[in-house]
Amino acid sequence: MDSEVYSDNFIEEGWDPGFDANRWIIVSRIGSFQNVFQRPELYKKRFYQSAHHIPVTDWQLNWDFQLLTGLCNGTVNLDIHIQPTVEYARQHIDALPDLASHVRASMEKVLIEAVQAELEKIEHGQWLRDGLESIEAIIVELVNELLVIHEIQCRTRCEIDAQFKQFSAEELSELSGHFQRYEVYLNLVEVNHQLKSQHVEQQYRLEQSEKKQKLEHKQGEIEKMRASEELRLQEDRDLTKALMAELAEEERRHTIKRKSDSRLREEQVKHEMTLREMETDAQQRDQELRIKAAKQKEELLQREVDLLKLEEQKRRLQEALDVYDSIE
Repeated sequence: MDSEVYSDNFIEEGWDPGFDANRWIIVSRIGSFQNVFQRPELYKKRFYQSAHHIPVTDWQLNWDFQLLTGLCNGTVNLDIHIQPTVEYARQHIDALPDLASHVRASMEKVLIEAVQAELEKIEHGQWLRDGLESIEAIIVELVNELLVIHEIQCRTRCEIDAQFKQFSAEELSELSGHFQRYEVYLNLVEVNHQLKSQHVEQQYRLEQSEKKQKLEHKQGEIEKMRASEELRLQEDRDLTKALMAELAEEERRHTIKRKSDSRLREEQVKHEMTLREMETDAQQRDQELRIKAAKQKEELLQREVDLLKLEEQKRRLQEALDVYDSIE
């Protein structure tokens, strides 16, 4: 057995829950005396006090419902953000520190009964043509008011999923004796056809939009590729320019070095020639000194020989004189 599904959701615009992400309360206990107050800006904890953070928490509440004697089945989905006030903490001090759990446990049945009572007002099916937004808006306002009355700040989102039973020909014929249900069903069939047409049109627009997005995405990718390629080419040009500049600089340094090396070799050759000249001069002077020393030595030897000869002549002369004196 098939079913048609209607879904919508509503969140009350302009509703300011007044949430405070930095809400802390202080509990003072001295004997049987207890006091609860909001933490002041300049607060210094006392030994008889305890501090409790009251955060904003999420509450998902959903349940199934049945309308039109089984012709309509659905689900109510409430997405509620809650934050108990300081007054709520004061009234339910024993529930600290988990006030959110206390809110869920104490308010769940109250909210379900109130919303269910509101749903039962739509038995005649006028909403088939008007849609579910007005009902969701009423439920959001109802839930917000109930929670605020109980000192709970909140923001509510409501979504109703409605599923309608499809009848066979035999089941449809059985409705002939129930004119009210039969009329509702006919209205439902008409709305179903409208919604199907709208769905087909929306699906077509969605497909066209997706194709357009894909095309735009592809064009964007192509543009990115072009930009990336242009960037790469520019980077290559910049790199080539930098390499050419580096090569030119390297050639300049090489030329300078070559000239410097050439001057250095010239100076080295000149220095070597100077050293050789100095070495040659030193050798010549050394040779001249050796020759001079040899001549001087030879002359000294000659003088010694001459002296020896003179000494010999002197000795002989003395001997002759001695012989002569002895003869006389």
